[in-house]
Amino acid sequence: MSKFKRNNNLYQKHSKLEWWYIHGTFQTISTDHFSFMCSVFRHNLEPDRNSESAYSLIGALYDHQTNENKTFSQVDQRFLNDFLEISIEENGSESDVKRQILQVYIEEYQKNGPQKEIVLNYETPFISTSPFRFIWGNIQLKEENDETVVFLKYPEHAIDFQFRLTPKRAEIQMPVVFHSSESASGMENNFYPKMNLGGHSGLEPVNGFAWMDHQWGDFSWIKKDGKNLIVLGWNWYGINFDHGTVLMLGIHRDPEKGAEIVKYGIYLETDGTTTLVSDIKLNPKLFWQSPSTLISYPVEMELEVPELDALLLFKPFIRDQEIPFLGPMRTLWQGIGEVHGIIKGHQVKGSARCELNGYGYIFDFKRYVNSLGERIDHLIEGFLPQKITDKTLEKYIGLPVWKYEAKAYDKLLVEPVWDLISRNGKRWRSLFARHILCALGVHPIPYEELLYSIAELSHAGSLIIDDIEDNSLIRRGEDCIHIRYGNDVAINAANTIYFLPNILVFNHPKLDKNQKFEIIELINKGFIEGHLGQGLDIYWSKNMNSKNLSMWSDITIDEKVLQMYALKSASGLKGLSETAAIIAGCNLETKNACCDFALALGVAFQIIDDVHNFSDSVDWRKTTGEDLREGKLTFVILQSLRMSSGVEQKLLINFLSDPQNRNNPDFLSQTIEIVRLSGALEYCRKFALQMIDPKWEKLSELLEPSEYKIMLRMLSKWLLEMTYK
Repeated sequence: MSKFKRNNNLYQKHSKLEWWYIHGTFQTISTDHFSFMCSVFRHNLEPDRNSESAYSLIGALYDHQTNENKTFSQVDQRFLNDFLEISIEENGSESDVKRQILQVYIEEYQKNGPQKEIVLNYETPFISTSPFRFIWGNIQLKEENDETVVFLKYPEHAIDFQFRLTPKRAEIQMPVVFHSSESASGMENNFYPKMNLGGHSGLEPVNGFAWMDHQWGDFSWIKKDGKNLIVLGWNWYGINFDHGTVLMLGIHRDPEKGAEIVKYGIYLETDGTTTLVSDIKLNPKLFWQSPSTLISYPVEMELEVPELDALLLFKPFIRDQEIPFLGPMRTLWQGIGEVHGIIKGHQVKGSARCELNGYGYIFDFKRYVNSLGERIDHLIEGFLPQKITDKTLEKYIGLPVWKYEAKAYDKLLVEPVWDLISRNGKRWRSLFARHILCALGVHPIPYEELLYSIAELSHAGSLIIDDIEDNSLIRRGEDCIHIRYGNDVAINAANTIYFLPNILVFNHPKLDKNQKFEIIELINKGFIEGHLGQGLDIYWSKNMNSKNLSMWSDITIDEKVLQMYALKSASGLKGLSETAAIIAGCNLETKNACCDFALALGVAFQIIDDVHNFSDSVDWRKTTGEDLREGKLTFVILQSLRMSSGVEQKLLINFLSDPQNRNNPDFLSQTIEIVRLSGALEYCRKFALQMIDPKWEKLSELLEPSEYKIMLRMLSKWLLEMTYK
């Protein structure tokens, strides 16, 4: 029996979690130069009962000549089933992945399977020992004498790879046990950091080197405790220095709070001497935000290891080395790069791989949405800068006949508009537009500036005008724009930003003439609908008295109020959805489903916003009971009139019908309490949630399973289920 075989048990049948991780670099005779990675995961929830294992796989292939990096991710049916079983169980227990988020994954995976970025491989993996063999679709691992044989076929790559990995004579197996928590039994990690690589790329011989890890144990590697889904993340670095030494470093993190939980590392010198290290400091030097998932990763990292007197810098060859994964983890970043720096006073450099795990979790959807505001604002600022110049005006309206006065627009336009935008609004309309475009199969980057500018500038303009018409005092926790800058400046700024985004449509390089015409038509139709809806809102408010209230309260009033919402509140969202459908070139059925869903979401959101109007939370940055004070006929107020009786109903009618009563703070407080106790808030919240479900089901049938579809559903659920307490 070989030394390699004797010292390395490559299959731990009774472990709950096990994986094989191999990465390397190789060249062909024709000077092709590639780096590869593959990792096979096996987990078994009840290994002692000889239950079946579940498998998943990730892989990457980096071409050094073209800088292309191809990745893939796949799971078997058992892995998907186990994920659903665990998630359903965890959804009713203590978990730092919120129930709302888990529920979306459960529903989506039960109906449609994993997102299209992840292959569901129905083939049953084969695994055996004595000798070790693993075969699953495009990958085979097997043990032959002193070698590990690896067969890989990467999707979308025409050439198959067959490698033979041999541990160098100077290297021996080095088992290391890492514990993620004091209560856990931990994981064992046997690794071969320097292996000779031979074999073939297609028919061409190859040579290079590889790194192999075999790890097994319990789920403490990925959980903070063994019972609940309290997840862990980690930064891991495997470094081969040019002069022959090896360094492996890892830090396990709480991905929600950022706290470091455990640190581990091992330094292998050329003579076989090893040094275990635990004092490790990571100093991020560059974050990269994925244009696909909007997840930010610290891709350039300074590594400080005082025990080795080491200061190193890891830099990836390319920044985009993101790999999709199943469930709330969403992705991981697994990338090839280089390291340079100093160890023990000597200058060093080498090749390295880095794994960044846990950066994609969403623990709080509000925090997630807020985190993307900077990106959205940055793109809008490229179109509407915070300092207007002559060139800005030339971009908007061409060369002047005489001369522009650019500075005036800093006061007239930029200051009031950016004052409002910078007040940390939710930006959810922009995210909605982005996610629905992505869910329709279009990469968003060329269209983000257009969509965000239409969404945010049009909405900001409507808020400014709405506040003037409603005599509002507070918007997003501060003075309304007309209070701070005057009605004349506010009205002019609002009307200007209604129309500015048209310029982006006119000049967009990827839109054809028909698309431009359709989108401009949509924008203008949205303005017409919005103003007609706002007019009806004003009409009811200005003519609110007991006689009219009695006349309006017939059986059709619910539908009239909902239609007003469809015009005033939902037309913009419907327009964004239809714009995305036009860009994607959807068929009529899909376009209609997109519009119906957006319309329902817009109306439902307005109902929920009316519910929030009765919150006294400090997080609700408007005046509590403002709709009552202005005598508005909202859906919530209408239901509270119906659900109240006796004295409470009469007090509510009298308050709404008399402007003097509405200006009395004591009467306002009393009436707010009547609405809260009527049951109308609970009824309206349930009504809004039920409104959107059938529209989502219809759209869901027409969309491919994808990360973006899942995020679109999460966004809509968050908007309707958020509360202010």
